[in-house]
Amino acid sequence: MDRPGKGLVFAWRRWQLCLAVLGVIIAIAATDGDIPAGAGSGDRRSAQIAQDDYDAPIWSLALGGQTRVASSTIAGEVRVKDLATGSVLRLHDDREGYALSLAFSPGGRFLAIAGNGPAVRIWDAEEGIEREPLRTGTGAIKTVAFSPDGTKLAVGTWKTERQRPAVTIWEWPARRRLASLEGHRGSISGLAFSPSGSRLVTADSVGEMKLWDVPTGEERACRQAHGAGIMVLALSPDDRLVATSCYVDGDVRLWDAASGEPRGSLKVPAGVPALAFSPDGAMIAIARGDGIASLSDVTSGREVGSVRVPTGSLQAVAFSDDGRTLATGGVDGSVRLWDVVKIRGGDR
Repeated sequence: MDRPGKGLVFAWRRWQLCLAVLGVIIAIAATDGDIPAGAGSGDRRSAQIAQDDYDAPIWSLALGGQTRVASSTIAGEVRVKDLATGSVLRLHDDREGYALSLAFSPGGRFLAIAGNGPAVRIWDAEEGIEREPLRTGTGAIKTVAFSPDGTKLAVGTWKTERQRPAVTIWEWPARRRLASLEGHRGSISGLAFSPSGSRLVTADSVGEMKLWDVPTGEERACRQAHGAGIMVLALSPDDRLVATSCYVDGDVRLWDAASGEPRGSLKVPAGVPALAFSPDGAMIAIARGDGIASLSDVTSGREVGSVRVPTGSLQAVAFSDDGRTLATGGVDGSVRLWDVVKIRGGDR
């Protein structure tokens, strides 16, 4: 199987990072150098509870259970750290693999690592060893996601001149292929299971979002969600909403998780490289190109708190399983952990 080479991957990354920098410039110009009203609220620096610095911009983040954080950089470095002790569970430097997507199984035992290769790498955090990779036979892998019950793993691939984009669903940990979903026209950029694992939402690099029935493999709905590639997709844990973002239009758009019908949008003054729902589905965290991470109430759309990193844009955001900690990663090469209650001003 052909796979994207280094040139394609680095070109894709340079394009995204250039957009991030552009977002910062636009945001500053739009506010005459001031942070938008409500953003940061005195920087809320007391909300920051930990920081881990890298030598390269952060690419992706995942929090496992309440004790583990995994992060990767555009240089290919992946770390898994114990949040309680601060010890490094794993330090991995794979400049051929490029960890584009990270996903913990529920509880944080297994970490699935998707990169520019033909297999999903599996790290067993409890045993401290790397398990046999999952070889899908579908081409170069771009993104992965576990189902909330941990019994399924979804895998999405790149599109190239010789490779069609593909989504496969696997029984976990048995590694038995359950379904192969076809129909996307662009590289798979996002995957999210419904709480029951019976539905899968997928997004691609041409702006399409699809809803699938997992047991039958049938497509239930298709939406042209954005005019350009979808950067990130998230499904609320209460199974009501899907959120998508595209850096070009700067909106976070909301969709009905069952039908795919539009359910409004959140206007953001800078591009949105990453977003995540809180575990209770009440809030959505938005990582912005101007370096601000904001929390918005899903029902009202009102911003309820925000923090700002000192320099650069944010590229990744994730909640802990208990919803009390928010992780952010950015172009400045730092992973920061924040106290959600303090971000909200202690109103929870």
